[in-house]
Amino acid sequence: VDEQGTVYLPNTPGNRPYVAISHDAGETWTLALVAETLTHGFGMLSAGLDAESNLYVCWVDAADRLPYLSISRDRGQHWSVPQMVGAPGVVETALPSLVAGERGQVAVTYYGSPNSPGRPFPPPAGDLTTTGSPDWADVTWNTYVTETFDALSDRSVFWSAPLNDPAHPTWYGA
Repeated sequence: VDEQGTVYLPNTPGNRPYVAISHDAGETWTLALVAETLTHGFGMLSAGLDAESNLYVCWVDAADRLPYLSISRDRGQHWSVPQMVGAPGVVETALPSLVAGERGQVAVTYYGSPNSPGRPFPPPAGDLTTTGSPDWADVTWNTYVTETFDALSDRSVFWSAPLNDPAHPTWYGA
């Protein structure tokens, strides 16, 4: 919710990244399409407002399964070209979560795999918790954070790092 009481809710109808916007405490809503793409990961989309009401949205793109960030400086009416913000060496990500702070400050956490099979992605194991599929048998996942203090500049600088020791992954398999 911004300082004017406008509510912004990330939404993924049809696995497309939208933000639902209400100016009347949820009585009515409009949908703002963030990007012409499909999301991956059960439609997970994360949004946040910085101290000056710039709106940020992050999702995992279905085409390459990497995290993307788009920015609106006009309360969701127009969006920047999505920018891939994943850590170098990560080939697949899942479940992004975004937080914004002061003007232009954004951090995104997500699971990332440096050794996923990659494109074209094979189907995961049937129950999603085992390494039953040979394609996913040795896949490991770390928890990453990517942050920037200048998301609104033309040449933003992003820093990324795993939050866990990669020798001890946070997840295994599909």
